[in-house]
Amino acid sequence: MASSSYTLSQMVDLALGTPEVGSVNFNVLHTLLHRLLAHVDAGAVKAELSEAERQLLSTTPRNSTGDGKAAYHQLEEKISKLDSDLTALKALPSYSQLKGKVAGEQGGATPVSDMWNIMSL
Repeated sequence: MASSSYTLSQMVDLALGTPEVGSVNFNVLHTLLHRLLAHVDAGAVKAELSEAERQLLSTTPRNSTGDGKAAYHQLEEKISKLDSDLTALKALPSYSQLKGKVAGEQGGATPVSDMWNIMSL
C-alpha cells in the first residue's frame, strides 16, 4: 500500500482550508493532532482539567438533545413525518374531483352538495 507524505503545514491547510475556507476536515485534523503529539512525544501526557473544563466535557454534546438523539436523527424523523404528511395530502381529492362529485349530485340534495353550495356563495 503506497503512503502519502505531507508536511504538517500542508496538513493544516488540508484540514482547515478545503473544500472551502471555513470548513473543517476533521479526519485530517485528527491525524494532524496525533502526528503533532507523536512528534513532541506528548501522547501520554496527562491533562489537569479545571472544574469548568470538566463540566464542559460532562454536558450533553451540542449535536445532541436532552433525550440523547443526535440532531441529525431528529432531522431525519422530521423529514420522514413531513413525507408521510405530504403523502396523506396528495391522497385527498382535488378541486376538480370535488366539483365533479358535487355536479353529479346536483339532482338530489346531499350533505356534500349543500356544503359545496354554501362554500361557493
